[in-house]
Order: sequence, then structure tokens, then C-alpha cells
Amino acid sequence: MKTVLMHILRIMVGWHFLYGGVWKLMQNGQWSCLSYLDGAQGPLAGLFKWMASQGWLVAMGDYAVMGGLTLIGLSLITGVLARIASVL
Repeated sequence: MKTVLMHILRIMVGWHFLYGGVWKLMQNGQWSCLSYLDGAQGPLAGLFKWMASQGWLVAMGDYAVMGGLTLIGLSLITGVLARIASVL
């Protein structure tokens, strides 16, 4: 029973990641990590604000977030590399 519940939980968490990644991919440029980087606070705020001022870094961050969420979600749902994906 415990194993079945863990599989269900893994699939639900995977769906959450997959949905977030696909939703961001379907926004066609309407979503960006720029607001997150620009609104940073704390000890690394200077670094994140500098990253927000670099257009190429923002674009790379956008693709990394969208691709990462999608791939982690697919991995958790299918169980492929699930142990590695659970750490990411």
C-alpha cells in the first residue's frame, strides 16, 4: 500500500512540474523569469539584478526553466530517472 501511494504521489508531483513547464512553453513569449530576477531581495539580489539586465541571460534562463520543468515532470510521471529527478 505504501508503494502504491508513493507512485501516486510521484505522478501527481510530476504532473505539477509538467503542467508548469508546458504552460510556460505555450505562452509564446508572454512569460519570462525577468520579473523574478529583477524583484530579488537578499544577499544575492545584486547578482540577480545584474542577470536581469543581461538579455541573453534572461532568454537562457527562460528556456532553462521551461525545459527543466517539462523534463522533470515527464521523468517523474514515466518513472524514467525518477530517483535523479526527485533530487532536482
